[in-house]
Amino acid sequence: MPIEYRLNLHEGGTPLVRLHEYRQEYECSLFVKNECENPSGCFKDRGASVSINACLEEEKTKAATASSGNAAASLSLYAKKAGMQSVLFVPKSTPEGKTRVMRENGARIVFVDGAIEDAYRECAQEKEQLESEGARVCTAGIDFLNKEVYKTIAYEIAVALGKTPDWVIVPCGDGSNLSGIAKGFKELKAMGLAEKTPRMAGVQIKGGDPLKKGLERERFAEPIEIENPTDSLGDSAQASSTTSPA
Repeated sequence: MPIEYRLNLHEGGTPLVRLHEYRQEYECSLFVKNECENPSGCFKDRGASVSINACLEEEKTKAATASSGNAAASLSLYAKKAGMQSVLFVPKSTPEGKTRVMRENGARIVFVDGAIEDAYRECAQEKEQLESEGARVCTAGIDFLNKEVYKTIAYEIAVALGKTPDWVIVPCGDGSNLSGIAKGFKELKAMGLAEKTPRMAGVQIKGGDPLKKGLERERFAEPIEIENPTDSLGDSAQASSTTSPA
């Protein structure tokens, strides 16, 4: 889908920072892709940028998404800059700091009982009505553009290092960023621009770990209920990994 870029808040191109102090402890070179340098402080800006530009291309007047907070805040920022309204489906438990940002950006917030899965379902049920109101539904995992745009993180890592890393560890919820980054490296190899693909690891918060539970149960086709997660990976995290051939 060709998109003419009309709105750019200078998202992406974030620094890859070497953590020298951990080299001896872990006996490896460790880098952090600092996505906090994006306009809203989150990697979600990459997806929001493409989604809002798609809205402009399609002459939409609203942009909608379901989110636990970060994606909604990011979309509200880009929608405001584009002169359109955002419609955000979020759990009632969403931290006040994030909803304050959404309100400041003029968003219409739809609070949903339950967890993020319930917000996704509510947004999906309202999709036809939203589209009749001139909205584009930009929810990650539904909007294919979201996964495609996260390939740029893989490209930037490969360019910064001059090679493919052995491992890439990604914090994730539904895994759109994890799969997008993995796809980026896979395409680099397919084009002859990389000799291998890295092993990929997804990190999820305890109580908000549907991918980990799906791997353990070997069940992804049915909804997997999760508890209300803590708000940050820094609070409490556990990891699961999927491997792509090197």
